[in-house]
Amino acid sequence: MKTLYLSVAALLLLSLNSCKPSYCTEFSGIPAQVIPVAQALEMHTEYKTRVAPRIEKDRPDYQATEFTWVSLDTLKKYVALLERVKDLNDKEISGIRVYFAAYPNSNTYRTVAGKQIKYPDRETLFIVPTIPVPSGENSNIYPLLENLPFGIRPSGTDPLVGDFEIIEGLLLPTDNRNISLHSRTGDEAKEFDATTIRPLTSLILNDMQMVPPPKQ
Repeated sequence: MKTLYLSVAALLLLSLNSCKPSYCTEFSGIPAQVIPVAQALEMHTEYKTRVAPRIEKDRPDYQATEFTWVSLDTLKKYVALLERVKDLNDKEISGIRVYFAAYPNSNTYRTVAGKQIKYPDRETLFIVPTIPVPSGENSNIYPLLENLPFGIRPSGTDPLVGDFEIIEGLLLPTDNRNISLHSRTGDEAKEFDATTIRPLTSLILNDMQMVPPPKQ
């Protein structure tokens, strides 16, 4: 499913250089991650002919999601949020992870009381910022594993100020778990008592528009 969200990933790479005022006026060249149109078409065709049929198998009248859309304004505001968090806490935010996901086949979320699900049973993605962590045994092969997803444990009244906590539930078995610089958290509903400990401030971006839409 990696090719499904190619266009969103490319926009994110471009927007990461468009938040600060200097970046808005200074063009530093096309990022190396921008790929040729022909390559994108080949990859999208690969998804439609090889991956999508597996998603649609045993699901009558279902069309696999082909792309999600997010406005440039939203991307800029999201990057501005990350810059604000970085400056308020005087800590480094190293990048983002784009996670492939799916909405539950239900009207509401099990973990968020009363929140409606816009696109039940459909593929989606969400974006999580990362912080740098010390090298692990897999770092030489996969340097990106030195960047782990996090949320903020507020230390006062400002939800954007506090400890950066690694979200354990989003880690892979190969991620570096020998971490001493940052605290970690897993399933908040099980690990923390919300009546005595303030929940994590989430910096996870989702709720994007998708095509094809669910059948009515």
